[in-house]
Amino acid sequence: MKWIGSSCALFCVLLACLGCNSGPEYEWAKRQISIDTVPGGAEVYQDNIFDADKKIWLGTTPLVDSTVAVLTGMTWRGSARDLPGVIASTNSVAVTITKDGYQPYRSRLGVKEDETVKHVIELEPVNREGVEVVIKGQK
Repeated sequence: MKWIGSSCALFCVLLACLGCNSGPEYEWAKRQISIDTVPGGAEVYQDNIFDADKKIWLGTTPLVDSTVAVLTGMTWRGSARDLPGVIASTNSVAVTITKDGYQPYRSRLGVKEDETVKHVIELEPVNREGVEVVIKGQK
């Protein structure tokens, strides 16, 4: 019975030290970015660094002086499980660029505080070797 009381006391001390809400606190800022693609007319999405399935449509290339939200800093308290991915996302914008006939482009693009950073992305065509096209039963 004595160890139960000691364990309970230790748990209460840890809870008080760590707090109930011991997660990270993030600092965000607006930055400007310009993105063009070769070929042009590609769709550009900003990826959510915490949920890859959620994306924000930024527009069609060429994008000029687009405003994006970027992670600029954080205070971390708690588990370091996701820390490497969050650190890699600091001061960059994660994007997905798509265009029919081309492979999706996914990357983090650098941004600066007082400057519009310009990026030109060359899209790679989809490999069409070995693809058989059948139109109305004819090859």
